[in-house]
Amino acid sequence: LTDHESLWTESAFVQESLSWLQDHPALGHALLRIGESDLEELQDERLLLNFLSPYVPGLGELVHWETENRIVKRWQTPEKALFGLPGRKRRQTEGFVSAVLSLSPPSEPGSRWVDWCSGRGYLARQLHFAAGAEVHCFELDGELCRSGSEAHCRISRELGEKVVFHQQDVLSDLPSEILQDGVLHTALHACGDLHISMLCQAAAAQAPYIACSPCCYHLISAEAYQPLSQFGQISHLRPTRQALRLATAETCTANTLERELRHRELLWRTAFNLRLRECNG
Repeated sequence: LTDHESLWTESAFVQESLSWLQDHPALGHALLRIGESDLEELQDERLLLNFLSPYVPGLGELVHWETENRIVKRWQTPEKALFGLPGRKRRQTEGFVSAVLSLSPPSEPGSRWVDWCSGRGYLARQLHFAAGAEVHCFELDGELCRSGSEAHCRISRELGEKVVFHQQDVLSDLPSEILQDGVLHTALHACGDLHISMLCQAAAAQAPYIACSPCCYHLISAEAYQPLSQFGQISHLRPTRQALRLATAETCTANTLERELRHRELLWRTAFNLRLRECNG
């Protein structure tokens, strides 16, 4: 990432010409030769890596990397827990719970699990049904806390007692007793500074288990990302907020109509950009 920083930090529609073209002319020519159908095929990550490998030294090694998958059993939401749960959110929370269960965190009676940025508590609800744990939800939006609590009480009285909502800004310190007693700390879609706060506070409390899936890395207050690990801190890599947008630029969950509209938007933006250049010189 550091060696080839110029290839991934520049954004479309921002600068008139790409600075890396001077150092990688062959790659520039190869990209300009790509047709529309070929571009669709290169959405496949392995095909893309194979295409780029001759032009970017060392990139071919990524083809042989495998992401470890420790999930041994898929969690399926019981029928009674589906109340108010959208289909896409269900798939995301089921995948997350499956990963959490593979950690085998203890869930003895009385053990506390802590869900950061919990929203309406969809994840917390499934965590309780999957492991029987008492889950404490921390969410800034009072309306989400209220509607989530009401939904859980409608499902069952026990769920309403075992999934507890706290209206709290997670960028501020959580109550010390919750932090110290939390066996497992979870966060799904914790944006920007929220996931940084969660990781720092949970690590400082020496939480036995942490399960975090961040998003929107660019929503941070600092100009550049602040690495938390020792390895990250000695690295020369300091992605700016603009560069961090790359991590969420891929369209992963959109339906067919949304993809078509996005494609049309890109075409129109490109055409409008070119027309402005022609008019303004």
